[in-house]
Amino acid sequence: MQYNINIVVAVDVIKALSEKKLDNSIYLLDDSIWGSEGKGTGRLITRCVPGQRIKWMSYPVDLQTPLSISRVDFIPVYGYVPGGYLPQTGTGIQAVNPDYFEWTGVVPDYLIPGTPYYYRLQVEMGEGKNSTMHISTAAIMVKP
Repeated sequence: MQYNINIVVAVDVIKALSEKKLDNSIYLLDDSIWGSEGKGTGRLITRCVPGQRIKWMSYPVDLQTPLSISRVDFIPVYGYVPGGYLPQTGTGIQAVNPDYFEWTGVVPDYLIPGTPYYYRLQVEMGEGKNSTMHISTAAIMVKP
């Protein structure tokens, strides 16, 4: 029986906005039963199985500033390209955005077990020049 995996994206919004970076202000947790790594950090590696639905949900630590997930893109296995970021098209993982507070995707059956598939998680906090930030340090991994 397949069950959904939920990934909570908690952000200390005040810290992120004051430091103008997300690295030490984002905390990812999941409920995978297969022993994910890096829980409570921005380096979460969620273990999953093919066909499983994964749902990302945003929660601000500062309740006065709104937080939303504006994009979830999987990074190509070969990483970044000169001149900027290239969204993933090769894994077939499509994260869809129903309302900006939750994103959902399905793990395809052709991912290589034991290989981390990193994604770029972009969030928006409040308004202004530095309100959109991202990390590219979290991943999913099909369990061997």
